[in-house]
Amino acid sequence: MLILVSPAFGMQKADSLRIELPAPGGPYAVGRESFHWTDRSRKEGLTDDPGDYRDLMVHIWYPAEPVAHAVAYPYIPNLELLKRGLDNSQYSILSSVRAHTLAHAKLLSARERHPVLIFSHGNQMSSFLYTAIIEDLASHGYIV
Repeated sequence: MLILVSPAFGMQKADSLRIELPAPGGPYAVGRESFHWTDRSRKEGLTDDPGDYRDLMVHIWYPAEPVAHAVAYPYIPNLELLKRGLDNSQYSILSSVRAHTLAHAKLLSARERHPVLIFSHGNQMSSFLYTAIIEDLASHGYIV
C-alpha cells in the first residue's frame, strides 16, 4: 500500500492528522491477537549471544463478534518503541493511521469453522503494511 504525502499534508499538525485505512468489505467485525513465541529448539544465528533463541512475532486476525463501543487496536502496536528509528514526520504519519481491528474481540461464534490463511509478509517487511488486505479477508470469515 502506498501513501502519497503532499507538501500541504506534511504541514498539518500531528494531532490533527488522521489517516483511515479502507473499511473491510465483509459482513464481520475483525479482531486481532498478537503473540511473541520463542523457539528454544533453534539457536539464533544472527546474534553473538550463544543463549539467544529464534523469536517469532505472530499476529492473528479473525472474524469477530460485534462489540458495542469497541476500541480499535493501533495500526502498529507499540509504535513508541520504534520512535528513535523514525523522524518526527514518519512517526506522526504512522501514529495517525487508523485501522478497523477491534481490541479484545471474541472470535465469531456464528460459524463453527473458519478457513485459515497463512500470510507471509516477506523479508524484512512488516505485516502491518498489509493491514487493509488482512482486515478485509478476516471480515469475510477467514482467520489470517
